[in-house]
Amino acid sequence: MWPVWKTVMHPFVPALGRRASPAWRLRCDGLETGAMSGEKRPLVDGPAGELAADASPADPAAQEQLRALRSSIDEVDAALVRLLAERFRITRDVGVLKAAHGLPPTDLVRKHQQVDALRRLADEAGLDPDFCEQFVHFVMDEVIRNHVRIAESHPSGSL
Repeated sequence: MWPVWKTVMHPFVPALGRRASPAWRLRCDGLETGAMSGEKRPLVDGPAGELAADASPADPAAQEQLRALRSSIDEVDAALVRLLAERFRITRDVGVLKAAHGLPPTDLVRKHQQVDALRRLADEAGLDPDFCEQFVHFVMDEVIRNHVRIAESHPSGSL
């Protein structure tokens, strides 16, 4: 299979569907198929969080297909973490810039525009827009908390 960087959409303009930038590729190197698949982790099965038994099919061909699919999921999960880390690096810079210029940590107009755009993108991608909105709010709420901390610690003390 291709390394993750060859299939990850550009982290800053995902709607354009461009390939990852060279800098992004450097951060994702080494994530070929199976890079994380050797880990043994218990499956959580149900609301009580009880551990499930090995959920592998008996058929060897199905086991291999399941292993390959899970390996692909591991790659996507690793790419998501790296994308979130990149997003938070950028939003940290935004927070510093806002603090330096006395701007508030929250820009509600921008937040609503982003949520609306991502809901449309989710719908176009066949994802549940409500789920994606919840996820985006979760991320944005953490960004705002970070911006508040940055503003509080900035020499100007602006908030």
